[in-house]
Amino acid sequence: MRARIPAIVLVTGMCGAAGAQPGSGTWFFGFGGSIAFQGGAVTTSAGALFTQEGCASPCDAAGDPLFFTNGEVVIARNSVQMPNGFGLAGSFSSTQSAVVVPFPDDPDRYYIFTTPAMAGAFSPLGITGLAFSIVDMSLNNGFGDVTVKNQVLTGAVTEKLTAVRHANGRDVWVVAHAWDSADYFAFLVTCGGAIEGPVTSTAGRVMPFLPGPDPVIPLYASTGAMDISPDGSMLAATWATVQDGNIGGSSFLDILHFNDTTGVVSDWLAITHPGNGAVLDVRGYGMAFSPAGSKLYQTEFGRLGFPGQGIMRQYDMTAADIPASEFIVTQSLPEAGLVQAAPDGTMLIALLQSDSLAGIHFPEVAGAGCGFDPSQVQLSAGSSMWGLPNDWDPGRSDPPADPLGLADTTLQCGDTLFLRVRVVANPFEAVDVLWSTGATTVEAAIPAPGAYWVRAITGCDTLTDAFVVAGSGPADLLGADIRACAGDPVELAAPDIPGLWTWSTGDTGHVITVAATGRYRVDLVDSLGCHASDSLEVTFENCRCRVFVPNAFTPNGDDINDSWKAEHDCLLEAFRLTVFDRWGRVLFDADDDATAWNGATAGEDPLGVYSYLLTYTFWNGHDDERRSVRGSVTLVR
Repeated sequence: MRARIPAIVLVTGMCGAAGAQPGSGTWFFGFGGSIAFQGGAVTTSAGALFTQEGCASPCDAAGDPLFFTNGEVVIARNSVQMPNGFGLAGSFSSTQSAVVVPFPDDPDRYYIFTTPAMAGAFSPLGITGLAFSIVDMSLNNGFGDVTVKNQVLTGAVTEKLTAVRHANGRDVWVVAHAWDSADYFAFLVTCGGAIEGPVTSTAGRVMPFLPGPDPVIPLYASTGAMDISPDGSMLAATWATVQDGNIGGSSFLDILHFNDTTGVVSDWLAITHPGNGAVLDVRGYGMAFSPAGSKLYQTEFGRLGFPGQGIMRQYDMTAADIPASEFIVTQSLPEAGLVQAAPDGTMLIALLQSDSLAGIHFPEVAGAGCGFDPSQVQLSAGSSMWGLPNDWDPGRSDPPADPLGLADTTLQCGDTLFLRVRVVANPFEAVDVLWSTGATTVEAAIPAPGAYWVRAITGCDTLTDAFVVAGSGPADLLGADIRACAGDPVELAAPDIPGLWTWSTGDTGHVITVAATGRYRVDLVDSLGCHASDSLEVTFENCRCRVFVPNAFTPNGDDINDSWKAEHDCLLEAFRLTVFDRWGRVLFDADDDATAWNGATAGEDPLGVYSYLLTYTFWNGHDDERRSVRGSVTLVR
């Protein structure tokens, strides 16, 4: 309830939430204002609404309104009040008087949740808490009727009311705030259309009664908006306290964690902008996250009767220090009301008794780059008041792409693999799990490779996930590389594991014999389907006539390693050792295995690396075998 505006109410609406196409919808707000968002174009016209603050409406897939409500009356799309569409427990003077949530399982029925003005202190029905009514669009020749009215869910609440999808992408959380308390109430509209809860969380600061000469003054703390980020992870609420009806207001902003799986609200940040009890008057009222959730915008409407003192602040939700990221977008607004993300991706700001709406063209951009516009939408008829439609972002409309969180994996054969299914269930539903192994718990043992499935049944969903577990056998089947004497075949033996063995030679079985230098590989598929492979290098050396050629010598006259020659342990029938410099010039050439090189023929500066070629012939027991060896030798003085 705001003191200086007459209480004239007919109907209100917002299109662009439930079921609407992106970028489409129609807003009805204020005193006869209307904005249509269609295909990126924005047009204004006269509207059928005359109300002061909160309003809401669902739309069809084309963005056309189904019905309108300001929390007190419900008007069909033909602009005629529904037969039972009166006397709802909301208020034309409640900041967020109503929010509309469709039944997830019934396209014809809608919940209207309502909050009274000023904690219900002036409610003609005596209802102070969050309440719901139900609209059935199948009635009244398709124009709808209210079939359930004013079912009270809580005790006294503030004027804050918002909604967001559950993490399962199907159910909907509806969140309100208790009056004279720090309690948040989260109710869940489930897939079957039931309302469960509340989940009650004590978080942030108390929105209190305050002492004052006028009993109405403390109730100002019940005003102000609340919003949940599009991804369901953050909740923010703003409100004010005042010392008298016109001056002295201070502004409060709580930024809290929200768990869209459990509905729990928990502490995070508290920000205060104090007034000075005299001329300086800042009252938190409007507040909303940007469409992508990277920024938070708050409006403070300033001193009543003094246009031009309204403030808009921006906070960067990606900053390491969010309070320090505060940027004053403007501090010269006319008396500012709600801020709301529009269907075209911009944000709009209600201005009291104005023929235009201020706005933000680029709401995800930090600082001045956000593109503040003091007159972003010029109204062709009617005027803005405090309120804009209480749109909530439906966010995820489908379950997660991998709802159970299982993927193909590998099992070390002989081990047991334990897998846990991830079920995004709400806190009020049981979950029945069945694995293809017969297990019925969220975690199951997978004993062997194979194809498996798991099924989880929640309140309305049956989720199934199939996955394959491949087997991985032992990594070490063959051991280390082998060096052997030429002419002596080597047996390669893998473990005697039942299964299909395949060698790179084409042999099968777990044992083969090889006689040539090379790399050998074996692959195994065992009886359980486990796959394993390994390889090793086999090198056959000349063991009958081993020749050793040093790789360095030091001809410096100290009688230690002064000369260089080839050494061997067998009788050679032919021998030749030649040393070359880098240009191919012969520096040393000997056909006698007893002749050594002393480096003298290398010239005046023999230091360096030289290549050599050794050829020799020996009797291998069967015939003469000729070998050649190339290498290098380093000469060091």
